[in-house]
Amino acid sequence: MVNIMKQIQRIIIKVGSSSLVLKNGNINNDAINELINTINELMLQGKEVALVTSGAIAIGMGKLGLSIKPKKMSLKQACAALGQATLMNEYEKCANNYNILCAQILVNHDDFENRNRMIHLSNTLEELFDNKILPIIN
Repeated sequence: MVNIMKQIQRIIIKVGSSSLVLKNGNINNDAINELINTINELMLQGKEVALVTSGAIAIGMGKLGLSIKPKKMSLKQACAALGQATLMNEYEKCANNYNILCAQILVNHDDFENRNRMIHLSNTLEELFDNKILPIIN
């Protein structure tokens, strides 16, 4: 198994809302610090790491004092917009402690269904990896 891990050069980490947001709706700073520390260790080993993150809606809900996920799409999107800024700010703050640059990439289904958009996304990710920048994908 150790031999296989040495051969792996690109790692994608997926983190869900329940790992990033406390029950009271606040962001779990300790979890993000631990996550970024782990990513730093991998990058120091020469690994290319991408972080796929959830949490924006849950964080936005916490800021608005909502305890139940909204069903109304406009409110769900408002929560996501509100929470995304907080989430990226926390990732960047933690990453700065390790001199890691972060890039935010927001994707939707069209990015994978449209060949040109998928190629542009792929090229962007390759540039980020080449420049040792952590892509944070939502």
